[in-house]
Amino acid sequence: CKRDEERYFIKPSALICGQLLHVVHKALPQIKELSLHRALTSTIPSLHQMLGPLKYSLMSRFRKVPLKYRKAWDKIKTTRTSVNNNMVVAFLYLCQMHPVYLECQAGRKIRAYAYESIVENKEAFCKDLLSFLDLDLDLVPLALSGFSTDSQQGLYMAKNKLQVYPKIVLSDEDRRWTRGVAAETFGIKLRPKDLFATNVPNCVTFKN
Repeated sequence: CKRDEERYFIKPSALICGQLLHVVHKALPQIKELSLHRALTSTIPSLHQMLGPLKYSLMSRFRKVPLKYRKAWDKIKTTRTSVNNNMVVAFLYLCQMHPVYLECQAGRKIRAYAYESIVENKEAFCKDLLSFLDLDLDLVPLALSGFSTDSQQGLYMAKNKLQVYPKIVLSDEDRRWTRGVAAETFGIKLRPKDLFATNVPNCVTFKN
């Protein structure tokens, strides 16, 4: 920050940013870090609805995927005669979770939130988030008002611009394969019912 009294919010995304976490820790040792994850049985259909069948299928090109994950994918493909787009997207999602998971395992205090838990109790989430950031709890009403706005406003993903494509459903084989890869390749345990990560370190949950 330019001045001690100023605070900035940095929202990194995508695989490349995740690989740079260790650099961020050295450059900004006082930073407070957050991560957000969601059950894959909700994430994957949402991506399909947002991107459409064509863009969804193009994710299999693995553009800008770090080399170690491309090597892991090549190894995985040798164990199967074929893979489908749902498996590819599930693998890419796990690639995004993995750097954060490793940093937490190494002792970094990255506060993790589950999307489903936030939706269940938005007020509790806002209070926890503000407390974690050392901000006044009087800001809770303002924070809650953010849920009524479109965070993607002005982008191609904005609700008023988004074309909704047919929803897909993961097959039992997709689920079994994803759980196996998550555990064996990434060390991440996924719940059978909804492919929700159950062993994310420092994860805070809320209930009504």
